[in-house]
Amino acid sequence: MANVIKYPEGMTPESFLRNGSVRTTALDVLDCDYGPTGWEHVRLTPWSSRGEPASGFIALPRDPDTLAALIRELREVHNAILDQKNRDEGIAGRQAWVNAAIENSAREGELEIDDDATVSDGCEAGAYVQSWVWVSQSDLIPPKGDQPLNVASAIADMEEDKKLSLYQTVLAVVDGEGDQHGDTMDIVSAAESPEEAFVKAETWARANIPLCDGMCFERRGKSEVATPITTEEKVA
Repeated sequence: MANVIKYPEGMTPESFLRNGSVRTTALDVLDCDYGPTGWEHVRLTPWSSRGEPASGFIALPRDPDTLAALIRELREVHNAILDQKNRDEGIAGRQAWVNAAIENSAREGELEIDDDATVSDGCEAGAYVQSWVWVSQSDLIPPKGDQPLNVASAIADMEEDKKLSLYQTVLAVVDGEGDQHGDTMDIVSAAESPEEAFVKAETWARANIPLCDGMCFERRGKSEVATPITTEEKVA
C-alpha cells in the first residue's frame, strides 16, 4: 500500500468508513492525477482488516472549491472528535485553546485565528493552534541586496552557447492601477537580443514570483530594451 492514510490503532471500524460488510482499517490514495485542466480524478480505496483492497472507492471532487468545502466539513468532524477526546481525558476543550490563542496572539490583518481553528496536541504544557499569516505581494520580491537574479543560470547558458550574451532586465510587479509593489527586480538572462532577454527574464519571474490576481510584471528602465551587463557587473 502506497500513500496510505492509516486509521488509529484500536479505533473501532464503525467510527470510520464501512464498505459493505468489510471492516476498513486504512485508506489508500489511488489514481491521483493532475492534468492541464486540473485534477483529473482522485480516488481513495478502502483496505480491509486483512490488508486487502476492498471493493469500491471514495471519489474526491476535482473542483477546488468543492474539495475545500469537503475539507472544512472533515475539519469540523475532526474538531468534534478531538473535543470529545479532550473531555474524556480531562483536558481543556479545543475551543479553550482557540480562545486563548485569539486573545493572546491574534493581530488583525497580520496573524488571524478562526473560531473553528484546528488544534493539535503539543505536549503537557500546551498545544498548537492553526492560524493565518498575512504575506504581501511585496514580501515575495527579493531585496536589492540579493540581486541581480538568475546570474548563475544565465552564465551557464552563455558558456553552453557562445552566440548568447548576458543581459539585465529590470522588472516590477504592478497592480491594475499601475502601482508598484516591492522593489524592482534586476533579472539576468543569456540571449541573442534584448527582446529575447526580456522574454526570458519575464519567464523566470513568472516561474519564481507568484502573482496575486490582477497583478503583472512590467519592464522598468530608461529604455524599453534590456541593458547588456558589463564585465565588471558579471563578475560581481
